[in-house]
Amino acid sequence: VGFILGAVWSLQKMLRYGSAFQRFLYLSAYIRQILSNKKIEKYTIILSLICSLICAFVFHSQMIQVFIAVWIGCLTGLVGYHKIVQMALNIPTDEAAGKKIGTQEYMKRYLMYGLVLVVCQLMELPILAVLVGLMCNKGAILLYALKEKEDFHE
Repeated sequence: VGFILGAVWSLQKMLRYGSAFQRFLYLSAYIRQILSNKKIEKYTIILSLICSLICAFVFHSQMIQVFIAVWIGCLTGLVGYHKIVQMALNIPTDEAAGKKIGTQEYMKRYLMYGLVLVVCQLMELPILAVLVGLMCNKGAILLYALKEKEDFHE
């Protein structure tokens, strides 16, 4: 529910201030730059492996469920990341069409996140472990951005 509320709130603010299309164009340019390598995927896998092992040992009574849940979150994060990449690469130059497609893809992505969380809850997997996996992807993006910033300034 928090993901969905945050997504709707952010999208509403971007649409109200008219910055959604501009932000999607910035995102498109950034994604084109990072598509030349697969570092985000590599960083996500490495962070997920580390986090899944740590979580499995910390919560040793549910070791298998926690390990699986972290990897479900990791894969969901990667699918969401690739959906962002595809959206940014295919966004039309027409502002109205770009806003419409951007909004639709944004909502589809958060619906996917919500469905994954609901299915994991129904399968009685630890939801916090799924969120850890999702955050591994976000951490990988941050790690990549920080590394690129260092490389850029050298």
